[in-house]
Amino acid sequence: MSKDIVLVPLDSRPVNSDIPKLICMAAGVECEIPDRDMLGKYMNPGNCDKIADWLLKKSAKNYVLSLDMLLYGGLIASRGSISKPYSVQKGFLAISDLKKKNSDSKILCFSTIRRLSTTVYSQESMIEWQNMNTYLKAFYSKDFEKASALKTKINPDIMEQYSLLRKRNLENNLKAVELVSNGSIDFLLLPQEDCFPNGPQTQEQLTISEKILSLNLSEKVFLHNGADEAAQELVSKVVNPGEKKISVLCDCPSKLNEIMEFEDRPFQSNLFSHMKALNFIQDNDSQTLLYIAFAEPQTCVRHIKTAIAYGKKVILLDLIAPNGGSKELISEMIRHDLLRQLWGYSAWNTASNSLGTALAICALTNMKTDRKKILELLARNLVDDFLYQSIYRQVIEERFKKDIHNMQTVDKKNREDIKKEFISCANKFLNESGFSGLKITDFYFPWERTFECSFTCSYQ
Repeated sequence: MSKDIVLVPLDSRPVNSDIPKLICMAAGVECEIPDRDMLGKYMNPGNCDKIADWLLKKSAKNYVLSLDMLLYGGLIASRGSISKPYSVQKGFLAISDLKKKNSDSKILCFSTIRRLSTTVYSQESMIEWQNMNTYLKAFYSKDFEKASALKTKINPDIMEQYSLLRKRNLENNLKAVELVSNGSIDFLLLPQEDCFPNGPQTQEQLTISEKILSLNLSEKVFLHNGADEAAQELVSKVVNPGEKKISVLCDCPSKLNEIMEFEDRPFQSNLFSHMKALNFIQDNDSQTLLYIAFAEPQTCVRHIKTAIAYGKKVILLDLIAPNGGSKELISEMIRHDLLRQLWGYSAWNTASNSLGTALAICALTNMKTDRKKILELLARNLVDDFLYQSIYRQVIEERFKKDIHNMQTVDKKNREDIKKEFISCANKFLNESGFSGLKITDFYFPWERTFECSFTCSYQ
């Protein structure tokens, strides 16, 4: 029996594998992903060959495919090791064969543009990351004397591999654009992972953009800041593919022209590109309101309260603090009993990561959805993006710093205590926020580090 969506996620983290499925569940759409053992874990890459074989056995109306997983074994593998050419070739052939076997199905893909630096997984790799970061920033700001001195601190083998990986990823992203041109891929997102303005990615983006224009694919291929949000966006594009009206409001309009941390263009540019990719058009009369909080919690609460009173479906994009929600904003929202009245909330990782989640939820507002599933997703994101990332993560890292390694790997002896404490804390937060009946269970660290957590949020 044909599935609605078959998804090959970027990796096994909840933002890439769990949340897209929750979005589908809210829309009443069936979504299937490979078993987690195929997807790898942290520094262990996914099994590209097994995933390709699995994919070709699946019949679906829509396929949402991470090329980073299909070609390399996931996001970290895409920037960490030279994959076997055979696996890359097999991944591309799998896409072509999939289209031939399922000519009426839609194939939507996403592939990251290589981030600035290397992966951090230990104290030694942290030093490598810092050295590479400072060197690249000096070089691309044309401080060549400083760059030359910094380069001597970098292992030549690491530098060589870095260059080879950038070249490989560019070549494969260009190949992906060609597959759009020949019809094997129906739609392609090329999100730019962590970077800074005018870095090594700039020429790569230009090369890709020129190819997109030469092949007349500007409506089928989009390039903007982001990465981990892409699967969420594409499943939302599948469940609600048509043109969607949305109103956008923020507390501090001047912030729209600023370049957010880890990005290389004004936020407004990313906003427009993400919206266009998902078929959103701005209409101030729309009942769907994307509210962007940049700096002024009191102003945000006033605007949101008014919008809800007028019947708007409000999705709150909280960008006041990086990689987490604003304590002042959430406290004010609770005080005015507004949290449960939202349709969505997003505040995780980079600004464009959060934007993608918010827009994916926006896509659900003008279609028939399961309101309970919407509330579960809302509560889950509040607990994860705000409570965990902004408050509890700092608490446990400070408390267990003697037992937590440099990369915040949580020792087994502490995990059960953390689990019990956080579940209690999270359920208290939900109760105080007006989410009666919703409970958090099954808390754990999917990659055994504190950077992300996983749990179940559902009605009990």
